[in-house]
Amino acid sequence: MIEKNILKEIMDQLNININEPPNLAIILGSGINLNFPDCQTIAEASYTNIPGFPKIGVSGHKGLIQHFKVNNQNILAFGGRFHLYEGYSVEQVQIIINLIYSLKIPNLLITNAAGGISEKLLVGDLMLIEEIKNFQIFASGNPFDNLKSNNLKINTTLNDKITHNYPQIKKGNYAAVLGPNYETNAEIQLFKKFNCAAVGMSTYLEVKFALENKMNFSAISVITNSWSEAEIPSHEEVLANSKANSQKLSNLILNLFPRLNT
Repeated sequence: MIEKNILKEIMDQLNININEPPNLAIILGSGINLNFPDCQTIAEASYTNIPGFPKIGVSGHKGLIQHFKVNNQNILAFGGRFHLYEGYSVEQVQIIINLIYSLKIPNLLITNAAGGISEKLLVGDLMLIEEIKNFQIFASGNPFDNLKSNNLKINTTLNDKITHNYPQIKKGNYAAVLGPNYETNAEIQLFKKFNCAAVGMSTYLEVKFALENKMNFSAISVITNSWSEAEIPSHEEVLANSKANSQKLSNLILNLFPRLNT
């Protein structure tokens, strides 16, 4: 939990009433933006003004918290996250989700930009993550035993609502890697053997925190590039495809609004 005095300072910056917290929090992956019609901005705060937040070091992450109202629903959107490959600790990587938990926000959507491994995934698809397989940190001993023990299955009320109200969404397992390099062909074949449909460099530690604290959440990947032996992905491609397909994510959230409180 965030200390009470720090939490009060953050709430004041974002104009949040602890007795009426936003109904939904969203963590936005690289290049992902939200686009809602008739959106009323209540408050904004730069990460640089949030006590305890590290410095954003990855392009495509705004480093901005936005509190806004859409269709009578209050939303808190976090434009960017922190990664292990930037040299941050587990606690620093988890600080955003720790803040969301401390604010007692009842619904959480974690998003990321991910590379598609499965032939069933196309650039621009949204993939609801069913399970995360952790390739980021291996303990001593057999790394595959550690991988097995660190699988995280997501089975929440919010997942059920997304599946029911957005039936066209694809589903799959996500391979969480350390990065920041893109994967070799041999690594892709390994991920496929573990039944992973997409791969990215984040999300595992956020989901781990959410599960440990029994939060109602979902995790969705925006597929920004599709693996092939002949193609070398780039961060510029990821950002461009994230931006181009952000509207699909915005539409999904709009479709959820009437049902978040039920």
